[in-house]
Amino acid sequence: LYNLPPVNRKSSAELHALRDKTDRALSALKRLNRTQDEILNDILVYFVSLKLDPDTCRAWKLKTGSESTPSNYDDLINLISSRALALEELSPSVANKSRPTVKANNATLSNQSPGQCTLCKKPHSFNKCPQFLNKSPSQRHELIKNSNRCFNCLGIKHSIQECKSKFKYRTCQKKHHFLLHLDSI
Repeated sequence: LYNLPPVNRKSSAELHALRDKTDRALSALKRLNRTQDEILNDILVYFVSLKLDPDTCRAWKLKTGSESTPSNYDDLINLISSRALALEELSPSVANKSRPTVKANNATLSNQSPGQCTLCKKPHSFNKCPQFLNKSPSQRHELIKNSNRCFNCLGIKHSIQECKSKFKYRTCQKKHHFLLHLDSI
């Protein structure tokens, strides 16, 4: 479908050819015993994955390369969201650049080194913490609430109202991290 030639002029023959080639492509997909929703999923995954930067594309291929089931659009969007949030965490924000530098004592530095999870104190980001991921969405929601983190990016020192991330969870179109999705949010 992606490589079908465009119809460049008003031509009955070209329009018939486009229709016939499209029908053949869809028939080939249907012979794979895929429903229309699954075919749409496959097409979306294909087109969106073409737009990924090289590192995210590599991460997507590593994630899906070992799976025996076809790629899922929701999984791709979750990967994109996770990588975007990770990049936001890694890059210093404009607000942080304008703040005066505060000197920390050695005790503070040893307790909170960069890249250290605030939940288990191990060297990974909070949203990759096994203790966090092993909880149910409602338990994660409660943990975020009790630790005064942002419900959208899981960051600290700001609320969801102050969050600079523009992401909304695709399923419900509400502003919260996909790991916190509840049917009632």
